[in-house]
Amino acid sequence: MTGSAPFLVAERTTLDRSGKASSLSADAIPRGSRIRTVTVPLVTLDRMLAEEDKGLFILKIDSQGHEYHVLQGCVQYIRTHPVYYILLEFYPKGLRAVNIEPLTLLQFLHYELDLGRKARNHGAMELSAFVTYYGKPDTRIGSYGRFTDL
Repeated sequence: MTGSAPFLVAERTTLDRSGKASSLSADAIPRGSRIRTVTVPLVTLDRMLAEEDKGLFILKIDSQGHEYHVLQGCVQYIRTHPVYYILLEFYPKGLRAVNIEPLTLLQFLHYELDLGRKARNHGAMELSAFVTYYGKPDTRIGSYGRFTDL
């Protein structure tokens, strides 16, 4: 995706451990937040990394539910250059807020980018069980829902 988009910066009005949140989607931000909007430019990682020919050691993505979109914008680079580690946040509530089913992201990583073949399997869950577990609400962390790093 290229162009520009409204970027929402939220400050919680209620007491909460996190204090701040930001996203391209209001549905990914906890209720009770005071939100201000900033317009930000969008550019794909394929375009940003076009001159980077050595590959990447780590590609870190934390985009509050837009991880799938970010990965869509760097498929060509990942397929043609070494990317040794991809670290991203798995946040079902944020994914659903931008109309991406969490299982879609996992399947994309596993099958489309072929990362399942490269990953080490240490007692892994089935993809659907993983989505079910992290899709449940977790009241200990407010209205964010469960999330983890992959």
